[in-house]
Amino acid sequence: MEKRRSRFFSPTSLDMEETSLSLENPREYFELFFDQNLRYLIILESNRYASQHNTTLDLTEDELFVFIGVFFLSCTSSSPHKKRYWSNSEAFPHVLGNNIGRDRFLNILKYIHFVHNTKIEKSDTRAKLRPFFKVLQASFLEFGATHEYSAIDESMAQYYGRHHAKQFIRGKPIRFGYKIWSHCSRGV
Repeated sequence: MEKRRSRFFSPTSLDMEETSLSLENPREYFELFFDQNLRYLIILESNRYASQHNTTLDLTEDELFVFIGVFFLSCTSSSPHKKRYWSNSEAFPHVLGNNIGRDRFLNILKYIHFVHNTKIEKSDTRAKLRPFFKVLQASFLEFGATHEYSAIDESMAQYYGRHHAKQFIRGKPIRFGYKIWSHCSRGV
């Protein structure tokens, strides 16, 4: 059994110098954490999963970025139906239709995958996302903010659907959802 080590750092182990990343736009900052290895993993496993179901997905890197962008855009919308993102209403811009078709988006959503099904441990409830989290965690540890004044705090991501990881915390502004941990520091 693998011994678990704490990921917290003592204040004396931090390098207090400011990291000078010369990033030109938000996409470069996003690519810093969502790196080539992670994109390759998602594309490889999604195409493999689709081929296991006798379908050709042929997911490309550009389509993956658009797919993720649609999810970021969906966070700003209260519509529960993904098909409405391609409607002609004012709430949903025509940006989506120009970049990815509705049926193509739904096809990618159907076959998006992060791990080969034969490598899944039955006892691990998060096995399908574990490789995704491992690559992301390595990026956060490498490029994360290391300032003198840092805080780690909990927050809730709102979710009302059914899921075994959903929590109810009385007294919070968002009572139903996922508890997530946030790393906050000065200057970031």
